[in-house]
Amino acid sequence: MGLIRLRVRELAEEKGWTLKEVSERSGIPYSTVKNYAQAPNRKSVAV
Repeated sequence: MGLIRLRVRELAEEKGWTLKEVSERSGIPYSTVKNYAQAPNRKSVAV
């Protein structure tokens, strides 16, 4: 499991948020948050 996926899931679980709430609170599109959370091999994000 990649670092990004872990952090998205950890943040959501720590705060009791859904991925939609993570998206709204971070300003990152929901589809992007969902892709990061579900991508099995994603380890970094191109900036």
